[in-house]
Amino acid sequence: MLKKAFYPTLVFLLIQCFPSTSKAQNNQWLSTKWEVFCAGDMKQTLTDTTDYNFECNQDNISGAAANARYDLQEASKWLKGLGFRAPIITIMPTVNVNGEGETIKDPTNGSEVNNVTNVKYVAYISDKKNEDTDGTKSYGLYNTDHILYLSSNTYFTLKGKKNSPDKIGTSVHELFHAVENAYMGDEQFKGGNKYDWMTEGMADAVILAYLDKMHPGQVADGVGVQYAKTDRYYDYPLHEPKDVKDNSCGECYNTRSFWFTLGGILKSDGRIGYLHDVLSEDMKPNAGIDATHKALTKYHEQGLYHYYPEFIRKRSNKNLITIMYDNPIGKKYTFGDKAQKDIHTGKAKKIATNAYGFTVNMPPNKVAGVKISFETDHPDLHLIVDDERLDLPSEIDLTEDRNIFRTSIEKTDTFFVRVANIAPKPGESIDRDYKLVVEITPIEPCSGEVMLSAIHPSLLEATKAAERMSDQLAPFIALQTGGQMTGFQNVIKPAKEFEREFEPVTGMHPSIGELQFSGLVNDKGNACVDHIGTNPMLDLAGEGEEINEAEMEARLQEMFKNMQNMSPEEMEKMMQETTNIADQMGKGHTKTPDKTMLGEMLETAAGTEGSTLLKIYSPNALSWQWDVIGEGRNYKHSGIGGWTSNSAAQIFIKLKGITPSQLQENKEYEVEMVTQSVDDSAELPAYVSWVGREHPLPKEEGDLVQTLAFEGTTQSVALTRITGKVKITKITGADVQGTLNLVGTGYKEVEKYNFTYDDKNRIDGDEIKDSDTVQGQLKITGSFKAPAIAEVTRIGKMISNTKKVK
Repeated sequence: MLKKAFYPTLVFLLIQCFPSTSKAQNNQWLSTKWEVFCAGDMKQTLTDTTDYNFECNQDNISGAAANARYDLQEASKWLKGLGFRAPIITIMPTVNVNGEGETIKDPTNGSEVNNVTNVKYVAYISDKKNEDTDGTKSYGLYNTDHILYLSSNTYFTLKGKKNSPDKIGTSVHELFHAVENAYMGDEQFKGGNKYDWMTEGMADAVILAYLDKMHPGQVADGVGVQYAKTDRYYDYPLHEPKDVKDNSCGECYNTRSFWFTLGGILKSDGRIGYLHDVLSEDMKPNAGIDATHKALTKYHEQGLYHYYPEFIRKRSNKNLITIMYDNPIGKKYTFGDKAQKDIHTGKAKKIATNAYGFTVNMPPNKVAGVKISFETDHPDLHLIVDDERLDLPSEIDLTEDRNIFRTSIEKTDTFFVRVANIAPKPGESIDRDYKLVVEITPIEPCSGEVMLSAIHPSLLEATKAAERMSDQLAPFIALQTGGQMTGFQNVIKPAKEFEREFEPVTGMHPSIGELQFSGLVNDKGNACVDHIGTNPMLDLAGEGEEINEAEMEARLQEMFKNMQNMSPEEMEKMMQETTNIADQMGKGHTKTPDKTMLGEMLETAAGTEGSTLLKIYSPNALSWQWDVIGEGRNYKHSGIGGWTSNSAAQIFIKLKGITPSQLQENKEYEVEMVTQSVDDSAELPAYVSWVGREHPLPKEEGDLVQTLAFEGTTQSVALTRITGKVKITKITGADVQGTLNLVGTGYKEVEKYNFTYDDKNRIDGDEIKDSDTVQGQLKITGSFKAPAIAEVTRIGKMISNTKKVK
């Protein structure tokens, strides 16, 4: 009820032609037609209100009775179509003048009604019946005699002339109570407020779903435009709202946002169709919590244990922190040169959530690492930061399993943190103590820790799984990936091990720069800049040399076959010869004694004129290690280095014919793009990003890594050409500084993904629903401070003949 009340048995028959009615059958809807009558007390209480067009006559085509009848009939057809049981409510049969018809059972008491040719459900308009003993009034009432009453001001219906904040949908709300009674029975309706979080919350959610059906787009998740206050406090138990002991239990009604939003998460028919599954369960244990959990296991094996944190993730956001939480905690931190560690001791009620807002104030040109975690993790605790759940098994961190949030920030930011408490068996949940740890650490934007944090955990998991398969495959993988063996090994190692190997040569750590894109895509942030130097292999790739691919493939297969038959001693000898060749190339020798295919390739590269190479990229280890940014969904971060969340950028250019030792201060140089391909028409990815959400899929037998389905949008900008200039502003013994102003031509591809579902409405994958490609220009500007190492040959990150730019 909208303000539910209970009264003793009533004998209130306004129309004498229908008999007393019965206890219903479970499923069959006797009708979707309605009659709405005005009670006798309305004649004394109503005034002449032509403005409202109040006509309390069931035969009129407008007015209170007609408007309520319209909503009740439309909602009945809708609920019947969604598979809900028929309401337990008063009926009015119509008997054929010839006495012909069938015998039916009245839904309110099971009595037989004979010779029925037509039947309608009945509702009444009565202010008196909607008035409590203390004089307060409700908008509608479904009472223990299974009679539906509406008040005189519920003519503000969807078909009416007026919009009123709380009254639209009253008739639909009360109708759903009659439907709920078909499942729950009178006993639970007489149980005080114990089940009101369900019955009232569901009935209000049905209003929202009905409004959304009749007026699409006017209702957001959990928010109806007709409601001034749309939420309740979720730091109280889901089934025991803050004011559950009050007569009105307004928070019970406000649980509408849970049921309505959950229907959206489940993609349930009509947004509320799944409520049939919930109502069909036994409501008695734990005031309906067990019933809700059991019903939801049909959609996910973990039931409410999964969907309660998912509701908190989806529904609550920073703007609602004071609306959804009675006691949110806020704290501000100021960045300093030393690491900070703060511990928040808290206690979360059972099936409830505590909320925090942590703000980190950042000065210019500084970067901080932020880590939020529990001092001691527990399966009942679920950490949610902004829009990300950290409790899911697929969200594996580099070294820990769950409930750890890490990111890096360079500007003041606020993190919206929620600690949800629900046990795997929700009915066994208890209030739980915890210690929430916030750590803020000064870091370098292009440090190994920051660059590694930009890589999606699933990619790290996959590469680590590949490493576990066989360490012996590393040499072959290295050759197949252009000699990037060390890069492959570094990426798949945990953070601490990666940090130890991140600088294989003193002075090779990337330096800092800035990069900004505008045009095809607009984004900017801190950049990492590799050493400035030469790479003959890349120079060769950029020349557009023609290679017989079939011949190369055959020769590669022969080479790998020979390698498989090598003894460890022979393999070591070959690797040493490769190192020697690289060393000779660095010293300018163009002829080598090695006549193998690999030797020939290196000899060709050694004879290529070296140019100054410059690579600038958003912080990420993949770009540093592999020279490519890869597929967009390889990245998962919350704005690393100032870039858009979950994005990566990279440009790779050369100053053709100019070696690093020939660079001069205050001089501009024309640039060319490096494609890293022997085909000059190949496009160089310059930018990738994605927005959306992921969902873990069950691991099948033999799966090495967790598979994630994706719903959202990805974009990729690929360039076919770059022109422009680089200006060298300063050369020191440590670095080469400068600016760049470039224009790239290419295209942007945007792809939209949707989840796919199995026959039980469970997510089982994803698919591309839409794809669009736009051609155009990308303007690239920025600055760099590149480490001053020149004449460098990089083959598998082996460095030889390095020297400083003077």
